[in-house]
Amino acid sequence: MSVYAPYNFVPLSAWIFKPDWASHVSHDLPFSDGIRGTLELSIQAHSPLLVGGQQKTATENAPGEVRFFQLPDKRYAIPGTSLKGMIRNVLEIASFGKMRWVDDKWLSVRDLTKGGEFYRQHLSQNIAPSTYRPLARAGWLKLVRTEKGEQKSVYWELTPCEYARVEHNDLIEWGKKQNVEKPENIKDKQSAVYKYDNWVNKDKKRQSLSLQFDIEDNKRWKHGPIHKPLSLEYAKAKSSLGQGQYEGQVVFTGQPADNTGEKGRKHLEFIFYTPEDEKYEKVESEKVDETVIRAFQEVHADSQEWDYWYKKIRKGESVPVFYLEKQGKVDSLGLAMMYRLAYNHSIGEVIKHTNPDHRSDTSMIYPNYSLALSMKMKNIMT
Repeated sequence: MSVYAPYNFVPLSAWIFKPDWASHVSHDLPFSDGIRGTLELSIQAHSPLLVGGQQKTATENAPGEVRFFQLPDKRYAIPGTSLKGMIRNVLEIASFGKMRWVDDKWLSVRDLTKGGEFYRQHLSQNIAPSTYRPLARAGWLKLVRTEKGEQKSVYWELTPCEYARVEHNDLIEWGKKQNVEKPENIKDKQSAVYKYDNWVNKDKKRQSLSLQFDIEDNKRWKHGPIHKPLSLEYAKAKSSLGQGQYEGQVVFTGQPADNTGEKGRKHLEFIFYTPEDEKYEKVESEKVDETVIRAFQEVHADSQEWDYWYKKIRKGESVPVFYLEKQGKVDSLGLAMMYRLAYNHSIGEVIKHTNPDHRSDTSMIYPNYSLALSMKMKNIMT
């Protein structure tokens, strides 16, 4: 089976064409001998059209809906705005113009496939043949607001902690003792939010996820399907949940598939905790760079989990996150141990690295409002 991809990518030009009259022209003050015109196109569809039109927003009870774009006579068509955008983009590239009309977003990668070596090298360390040690650390993220006199400041703070893995079966047994209704449901395919919302007793009251426990030392545990086994190194909570020398908080993550007991299925959750013994060197909370926070929020903007946690953050609560460090500073954040890793730079930053002028003033095409205002004020005064 062959697949035809109608789109391709070309390198962004580091050279921008600037005519000798570029510094003298403005959208507000056109040349007296300038010309203008229209561009007429005839487009024929050689395959069925599939362009989104009217949209219906998703609700808690129903998914979102996008209908085909149609003309008043019910014929399928391409919206005029889409055509304008395509023509503008092609002309922008063909004329070596500035790449301005770009959403300055952060993209991310989460590749667990055989070819995802780039991703795995960032999130895990290969310590032996088919044996890996996770590199992501655990912590609590909080939005801090301070006020000293008239000076107010807001910043993000992360408090590092430790984590242990915990078996679904052990959590289920502990949940039964806590009168949780149907704790075995955590094995079903679902989001982390659904797990939290359904960890309730028969009166539908939320049950606490704080517990005492003991830990088995770091070991290499067998994972993966039978035909391709691998080992992961981590500490795991003993099955005697509800008693022990450590106290922590159960942290759920999403369930990509039902935990049927088969090899390769997700069967573990997390317990975040801070040891009290003298051997543990406590780490102070630290401010998180705004760039890291922006990348994290953009990557998770459409995430149900982030929406759930952000509501708690606004109430002043700390929320569980995983993170990587670089040179002793938080370098990236996520909501799972193998999280969506934001790239080092946003789209806008990458464009600027090619040529800073790509992101500079566009008054040749669009109005220069400061100039227009000054001209207006001059006319009023005279």
